[in-house]
Amino acid sequence: MRIRKELLLMSTEQHPKQSSVFIGYIILKELSKKKRISIFELYQLIKQDTEVFNSKSLSSALIFLYINDLILFNKPFIELK
Repeated sequence: MRIRKELLLMSTEQHPKQSSVFIGYIILKELSKKKRISIFELYQLIKQDTEVFNSKSLSSALIFLYINDLILFNKPFIELK
């Protein structure tokens, strides 16, 4: 028996604005304006932009952006690389 494991960036069962792809887009859009944002500001911003907020999507988006070498973590700030 063979088991397939796939990473889904967007699920059909999930609200599109709750996906890590959309949250990642919001993060990059905001960082292109400011170059540096605190995690608390980011949390409030995403909470305002999305009708339904999921902290798991936020952490997944941050991890995805960090792994792809697009952002840096500098104590309470997230910076555009």
